[in-house]
Amino acid sequence: MPLLLPNTRHAAAWPAGGGVRSSRPGTTSLGSILVLVSLACGACNSGGMIGSVGPPGIWSLVSVPTTKRLTSVRGSGPTDVWILAHDTILRWDGLKWNSVPDSGVGYAYAVVGGVGLWVNAPNDVWVGVGQKFADHWTGAPPWTAASLSDNRAARALWGSGPSDVWTSDCAAGYLGHWNGTVWSHLESIDNGRAIWGSGSGDVWMIEGYCDGFSVDSGPSSLIHWKGISGNYIAGKDTQFTSSHNLQAIWGSGTSDIWAVGDSGAIVHYNGTAWSQSTNSPTAVGLHGVWGTRPDDVWVVGDGGVILHFDGSRWSQSVSPTTRALRSAWGSSSGDVWAVGDSGTVVRLTR
Repeated sequence: MPLLLPNTRHAAAWPAGGGVRSSRPGTTSLGSILVLVSLACGACNSGGMIGSVGPPGIWSLVSVPTTKRLTSVRGSGPTDVWILAHDTILRWDGLKWNSVPDSGVGYAYAVVGGVGLWVNAPNDVWVGVGQKFADHWTGAPPWTAASLSDNRAARALWGSGPSDVWTSDCAAGYLGHWNGTVWSHLESIDNGRAIWGSGSGDVWMIEGYCDGFSVDSGPSSLIHWKGISGNYIAGKDTQFTSSHNLQAIWGSGTSDIWAVGDSGAIVHYNGTAWSQSTNSPTAVGLHGVWGTRPDDVWVVGDGGVILHFDGSRWSQSVSPTTRALRSAWGSSSGDVWAVGDSGTVVRLTR
């Protein structure tokens, strides 16, 4: 049977395969399903294990049909998990990986951090595809191309619902909003690397420049606004400036927000002010943050580093890889995913 490439324009079911991920996708049997490579196998092909203690549960390598750099993972539930590479989109249905029909993502820039991915529901998914457009998945192919109303790229995406989606371009000072019908170009010159909010009237963005091929190593600012007023964002103000290059932001609510970045930088908002954590257990670059509540927060980064916050302190968890992890997301506290370089996918089950 001929192999199907992950970026084919025809939907193809990809078995996850058993054992350690092969460098040649498609070598597993078609009848196989996801097999987690437990830490009992030692370093496997990951380059070794790192870390010490962590919360109950095991992080394990997951076999996927690609060895490309994975830049984002998002989902709407345990049977709807999406991962994104520069020119590949894969979707986990709870049993196997499926290659999603080409959305045009192959034409997107190969930027550090990748293009944006946001999943609201199995029939409501957005992905950035380079300049001018974001593609919208409504449950079945084909994707719908939506103009961003400017010659910009959707490098960061976040939404609170189907009629409230935000995007930004850290290379061009672009901020756009989807109202359920059309994208509007808002009056903003901020270079957004990442966006998160608790709702349409409470949105945060990491401001920092990227040149389309790399993220600037300079300081970052955390900007807040309260929705839209005409063609402007309402109540915008700069809340915090970090000397570090911050790259990801997530919160459990209006008074519990985290942002992470280079040199092990972790900053926190308590509802009143931002402060930098003084007990980060690592000095490596951190690229992704996600959690379920104030005492259950995960951070991933370079060298396969996985950190956990239990409400009192950060600890470094045992990781099955030493490859850089670039994004994290989960469907619950017992089902958390992280993705990164060379097709690396790891999953926490507990």
